[in-house]
Amino acid sequence: MATSSGSMVKPMPPFDPDSEIGTNLAPKWKIWIEDFQMYLVATGITDKKRQRALLLYQASAQVREIFRQLPDTGDDLETAVAKLNEYFEPQKHRLYEVYKFRQAAQENNEAIDQYHTRLRSLAERCQFENMDFDIMLQIVLKGSSSRLRKQALRDSKMTLKDLLIAGRQIEMSNFQVADIEQKQFERQELHALRKNTRQQPSKGTCRNCGGEWPHEKGNCPARGKECRKCGKLNHFARQCRSSKPDNEVPNHYPESNRRGNKIRQVVGPPDNQSESSSSDESSYCYAVKTTAKNNPTTKVTINKHQVKFTVDTGSTINVIDQSTFKQLGPITLRKT
Repeated sequence: MATSSGSMVKPMPPFDPDSEIGTNLAPKWKIWIEDFQMYLVATGITDKKRQRALLLYQASAQVREIFRQLPDTGDDLETAVAKLNEYFEPQKHRLYEVYKFRQAAQENNEAIDQYHTRLRSLAERCQFENMDFDIMLQIVLKGSSSRLRKQALRDSKMTLKDLLIAGRQIEMSNFQVADIEQKQFERQELHALRKNTRQQPSKGTCRNCGGEWPHEKGNCPARGKECRKCGKLNHFARQCRSSKPDNEVPNHYPESNRRGNKIRQVVGPPDNQSESSSSDESSYCYAVKTTAKNNPTTKVTINKHQVKFTVDTGSTINVIDQSTFKQLGPITLRKT
């Protein structure tokens, strides 16, 4: 529609009186009339008859049919609006509107200002004598803030304006506290995660059994076991780091009752040696003690001297004492 200034104003949406059963038409009609008043100002139409004609044209065909049935409608805008108000006004259900207002509770994450706006929209249909008081009462009864409720009950002189200011302050403080505590909680979680990461031992391979280290059950499976390769304790053959061949396995267990070869004792490692020590960290010297006097002997000629030797078929070297070596005369030793 063209206006006096030459600008265009879009037509208003029509008013639909054929709403569903139970719908209150009075508030809807009131809002539509208020929008129509702004529409007249925007179009710049001031003639009362033109305004009346525009009202009936914009309202809808159903409204025009209702208007024809009304008596004494006059020929100006004010009379037409008054008659239509009388028609839609009896359809207001004040009792039901008050019920809806009393059931309106503050929703989760609904700010106090949003709740107040919703209550005021509902209160306009209830015809309260003191709308601010009823809205304030509803916020106290159905609001979600217990702190605001206690504050309102402590202050008997609190107004709706004071209540809204206090509600905004509580919402702001709750937001700030939640933000601070959330950051503190995140820092604590990060600190605990770093602490657990430092305390948790890294996974590896056990040098004694070849399994995963550290062991879940505590003790190593190789603890107290004899290596089948070198004969030492506390490790398996697959983890043996000894350079000895597989067929050289010393007997290092105490024996005290072997009489066939006259051996009385085999001296091995000390008893206080830790079982968990590595097989490569220590070496032991074994001495065989015997009381036999009839050991096999033979005479060997060395540098034209007869020397009596004790025969030991298991020995890998020949040994003589210092006094015997001096009796053999001047001998030059060479590395072999």
